[in-house]
Amino acid sequence: MTGFLKAWTMSVAGIIVFGSICEMILPNSSYKKYVHLAIGLMLILSLLSPFVKNRLDIDAELPQDKAYNQYENMEDRQKSEVLSLYKRKLCEKIKGEIEKASGIQVEIRCEVSEAEETFGNIEKVYIIADSSGGKRLNQGAVDILKKDYGLSDEKIDIKYLRQGG
Repeated sequence: MTGFLKAWTMSVAGIIVFGSICEMILPNSSYKKYVHLAIGLMLILSLLSPFVKNRLDIDAELPQDKAYNQYENMEDRQKSEVLSLYKRKLCEKIKGEIEKASGIQVEIRCEVSEAEETFGNIEKVYIIADSSGGKRLNQGAVDILKKDYGLSDEKIDIKYLRQGG
């Protein structure tokens, strides 16, 4: 309480000193009455600030908390949307490369790290391949994943499905 009282009196004293200096600096002109008015208003607002401040702080807390929570939720949503888009684009790119190398229709699913240190690193790639006609993925298609994405055999899971048959 004493800290608040000290700050309040220093504020009022500062405005009074500032007003006195302004009056001494300004020559007798038509601007002097406007400066007088402005300093008087500042002094009145400073004197009333402890009474008005407590009421405004109570009202202003709720919207700020709500806005902050919305900001946090928005940040989480943006992070999940970015991660989802990244996974989709990564799967599309891997699918195109494997289908081009092997000539087999595949479906790709990726698991990506969400940890801060390894964010975006590929944890696992699931390849679901069409095995109708006895087709299998050749080693060259799997080697693309190993070479281009730095994946080991443990991070690549291949399943074969028969389509249509």
